[in-house]
Amino acid sequence: MTTDRLIYMAGLAALLGGVLRILAAFVPFEPGLVGLETFYALIDIALLAGLTAFYVLRSEALGALGFAGFLVTFTGLALITGPDGMFAGMDMYEFGVLVIAAGLVLMSIQIVRRRISPVWTGYAWLAAPVLSIAGDAAGYPDRGFIAAGIAFGLGFIGVGLALLAPPAAQPA
Repeated sequence: MTTDRLIYMAGLAALLGGVLRILAAFVPFEPGLVGLETFYALIDIALLAGLTAFYVLRSEALGALGFAGFLVTFTGLALITGPDGMFAGMDMYEFGVLVIAAGLVLMSIQIVRRRISPVWTGYAWLAAPVLSIAGDAAGYPDRGFIAAGIAFGLGFIGVGLALLAPPAAQPA
């Protein structure tokens, strides 16, 4: 497979993962449903592929802070990809979500500061934890979760669209 084809496939994965993540925000969670757990795992795997390609193509512009953000986000996505459960008294899904949010905030700071295309991806990822916290603070955690899921998914749609751009439009 050529590098251009690999980037294109990762773009499709990010785009699909972002769209499915938005749809997943509206699906009530029921623990133990194999089909639902498989759906979530496929989303997370698609997001991992897109995140990795996006980072590799923009690593120089993202710098050290972006690298830290990428590693933290990748770790968080890896944590939530497997079956959810408790480890050392922690809910691994909730912990993974916090890790993802922290990592995306770090990456987004660099995306916005350095105007890394697409900049709106950084704003979407920055909005996700804010929307979640605002929903909780207002007494509507479910609405905050949905709004955050939409913002999170939109960020990955941006990643997908950027990766699907013609090779000449990709950063060197």
